[in-house]
Amino acid sequence: MIPSGPGIPAKDAREYIDLIDQAICEVEDLRDVVQCDTGSGDELDGYVDKLSRFLVEMKQTLDASNPRLSGTDLPFMALVNATDTALLPFKQLLLRINATNKFGYKA
Repeated sequence: MIPSGPGIPAKDAREYIDLIDQAICEVEDLRDVVQCDTGSGDELDGYVDKLSRFLVEMKQTLDASNPRLSGTDLPFMALVNATDTALLPFKQLLLRINATNKFGYKA
């Protein structure tokens, strides 16, 4: 079994793309919850929109055979790091995507 903690990068490009696909699905699920919650404010809607836009754009620009990794934190990480896990239940997934982008694949 391959370790999958938040600081452990994906093992290869296919797994990295799968992680991004999972994150996109999680964001859409969060959007559904936010829209159903009548007490939610525009701030949370904006947060979900930003995260969704970034992940979808990231996915669209990836070369499926060899995604380019920047070696730096992804732009949304300041937002993710500032958000409590209770509000962002898939935070660990985003941390793992970031670790892959920042440190490369873990063979």
